[in-house]
Formats: sequence, C-alpha cells, structure tokens
Amino acid sequence: MTADIVNYAASREAGGKFVVLVAQDAPENGILLFSDFTKDFQHVDILRRWERTEKKSASAAGHRTAGGGWWRFEGETLVLYGRSAAFGRFDAEWVRSRLRAGTVMGERSVDVL
Repeated sequence: MTADIVNYAASREAGGKFVVLVAQDAPENGILLFSDFTKDFQHVDILRRWERTEKKSASAAGHRTAGGGWWRFEGETLVLYGRSAAFGRFDAEWVRSRLRAGTVMGERSVDVL
C-alpha cells in the first residue's frame, strides 16, 4: 500500500490543490499530485503537468483519476479538504493512510477532512 508523492508547489503560503491517481491494476497504490495556485489553478492543470512530465496519459501509465481536493497549512499541519469539480471527492481514508509514512512539504502532521 503505497503512494508516490509529486509536489509541484513552489510555495506553501497560499495553498493549492491536489489530485489522486490510483493504479488500475493495484488500487492500493497510486500517486498524489500537489500544486499551488501560483503554478496550477485547476485540478486538470495539475494532471496535465504530470502527463507532460511523464510523456503519457494517466491511463497509459496504468492510473485513473480518483478525485482531488484542496490543501492549506494551519501552522505546521497540512490540511486536505474539499473536492475537485473535475474529478470528484477524494477517498479521505485512502489519502490519510498513505500520508502517515511521509511528508509532502515538510509538515509535522496531516489533517484530512
């Protein structure tokens, strides 16, 4: 049960959005894509950035989009919340369980709402 974390955020000050990609053949695994508002304003922009970097679509890479949301910092806590208008609500428990083992931006804790 793993998730790679891809962080495109240049700053954690303004907050941003994230997208969840789940492996089609192993849904316990996936990728969490984070970006801030200075880089990508829409969830689909984050996905397109990742696809340009990988030089293939998410589906060609064996993944499907599984929702998205917003992120912000409250002190040293990364707070994940909301939903993507394009991709729907993320599975909070899926995300929470994968972020227990590491950090996205050096936070001390994560709160998934």
